[in-house]
Parts: sequence; structure tokens; C-alpha cells
Amino acid sequence: MNIEFKNNIASFNSLDEQLSILSTDPKSDKIYKRDRLLLIEKAEAMGRNAAKNIISDSAWKENPTLVQYIEDMGIKIIHEDKDFLVKDIRYCAEIYPKKKSIYLYDRAIKKWARDQGYNVETAETFILAHEFYHYIEFTNNNFASNLYSTPIIKIRRVEIGKSGIMKLSEIAGNAFAYELF
Repeated sequence: MNIEFKNNIASFNSLDEQLSILSTDPKSDKIYKRDRLLLIEKAEAMGRNAAKNIISDSAWKENPTLVQYIEDMGIKIIHEDKDFLVKDIRYCAEIYPKKKSIYLYDRAIKKWARDQGYNVETAETFILAHEFYHYIEFTNNNFASNLYSTPIIKIRRVEIGKSGIMKLSEIAGNAFAYELF
């Protein structure tokens, strides 16, 4: 456990932060208020359990860094010198599980670190761990976003399709990163 890392990212583990993240999901208004805390707890548990599985892996104990562990799994970590903004949302990284790669956007990470008051190394480690969780979700086909689903279209009593709550995966990714270190 890295105490300095945990102190630097403690705000991501707070209930207020998790509720704030959940509220930004386009479908959050469809979640019953009574279900929100339980959903956050379940998403956090998924993230923590995934981290505990990694921590118990002998390969984790043999690797000095998260980067080395990920690369030893055959996953490429690719740095690009760009800031990636879409509709006022800054993306610091993306995963491409079929290509076995995680892209880190260095300028976006630097700006995010500055905005959050973190040093760049802490921010990059947190973001990489968070994205690695999404990679694990994809490869295991076990998405935190599927903990709760809402109809895509509802006409009177007829419901068509189902959509998960994407921000539950973000909450799980934060819990994973926090637990991992």
C-alpha cells in the first residue's frame, strides 16, 4: 500500500465524489434515489475485488510497477502528446482491448493533474490503474455498468431495450485504482 498515493487520491474514494460521478450519467435520473448508495457500494466492491485479485497474483508481486505488470501481460501502453477534449470532457486515456493497448494522453493528464492539484506521476498512475480496470471489465465481460439497467425507450407501459449506467464503471475503476495502491 502506498500511503502517499492514497492520500493524494483520497477524494476519489469519498461518497460525495461517487454520488457526483453517478449524477453525471445521462441515465442517472432513472435510478431510484433509494438504490443509489447500494449501487455505489456494489460498483466499489467490484473494483476492490478486481484489485484484490491482481494483488494476489504472483506476477503482481514480481513486478516493481503497474506499468511493468501491464506490459508483462502483453498489453501495450502508448503515450501520445495530446489533449483530448470532447464537448468539454477531457479524456486522459482510452483502452483498445482487442488491440491489447492502453493509450495515455500526456497533455490531457498534465492538465487534469494540475486541475486536481496532483503531481503528474500520481495522476498518471491513477489514470493507468483506472483504465486497466476497464480493460479487465472488457476482457472478463463483467461490466459494473450492468449492475443497473434502464429502458432505452419507454412508451406508456412498454419498455424497449436496456441500457446500463456507464458511470458505475467509472466508480468501480476509481475503487480499483484506490485499492490497488
